[in-house]
Amino acid sequence: MKTKSSLLILTAVLVLFSFCRKEKPEISKQELLTGRTWKVTAYTVYPAIEIDESGTYATDLYEYAYFSDCLKNGIISFYADNSGKIDYPCEFSDQYFLWQFLENYTKFSYYGIYDILELSETTFIIRTSGDAYPIYTMTYKANL
Repeated sequence: MKTKSSLLILTAVLVLFSFCRKEKPEISKQELLTGRTWKVTAYTVYPAIEIDESGTYATDLYEYAYFSDCLKNGIISFYADNSGKIDYPCEFSDQYFLWQFLENYTKFSYYGIYDILELSETTFIIRTSGDAYPIYTMTYKANL
């Protein structure tokens, strides 16, 4: 009997502690974007566009020679004051820009207006918005 009551008390204590677990606080969109640096990992266009004078068309601009290793290795920082910087590890000069969230965090202004397809701790994907044509999609991965 003593074993059963000890087991019952232990079970009750475990149940109580499981309810006391702290939930992870939700991270705001602003914090997700500004709390890390980013790198472009994909840059696509639809429909395919002519990328050189020989009549070559492509949809994957990141993998094509259009994106040099220097551009691929640029580190992008979005700052809380809505400014930003692209730091290139080569001969290009660093670029400074302004950005902002629009329409309740569903759109993003950064060298144009983009729809936000995903914004998480590791991934940021935007696509040209509205009637923009052709359609460009950019994928950024967080430098963790």
